Amino acid sequence: VSPILLRPVREQLEHDHVVRLLRTRLRRRFQITVNLGDEVNPLTLGARKLYPDLMLITNDRANVLQTIVEVETNESINYLEAMAEWLPYGRVRATFHLYVPSGCSEKTQQLCKEKKIQVDEIWSYHSVGDNMRFALTYRAPENAAKLARIEQARKVALAKQRAKSKVKAKSAKSKKAMKLKKKSKVSQGKRSVGALKK
Repeated sequence: VSPILLRPVREQLEHDHVVRLLRTRLRRRFQITVNLGDEVNPLTLGARKLYPDLMLITNDRANVLQTIVEVETNESINYLEAMAEWLPYGRVRATFHLYVPSGCSEKTQQLCKEKKIQVDEIWSYHSVGDNMRFALTYRAPENAAKLARIEQARKVALAKQRAKSKVKAKSAKSKKAMKLKKKSKVSQGKRSVGALKK
């Protein structure tokens, strides 16, 4: 549970609006799991359950967690939030993106640097009339080790998927062979009965 137990109503509405916009924006490229209001889609890290705002999962057969997205408001950019949520999200085998209000990007970068939180991208958001604008304000240098772990997880998931489909194909072939054997035995039995009648 977040150390920010209750955001001001206006900020909570803004937070939920940004999460919904991101879901709409990213749904073509990813399968998206959202945690709004009642936290129902946990991410398990060891014995701990985490509830990021968005989890982006690859669209291919592997279904691997690609990115964790956390949306923050002015009230939730603080030491407690960083240690309780950002630090564990940075350790997950997926890229970690933070979305913060415009003007809070430098503060967020500084907090991540001080606490050694591995954030891959920081985006700022602000509203222009009825529209919400997003701007990339920070991108971490490519972490080759983290990208390799993500790719390895994807390959393992694809290999498991292939193994399952091979097992299914073999069982389907064996079932088909059994049916053919039964049919041939039945037809042989009919022939022998016919020969006896003659």
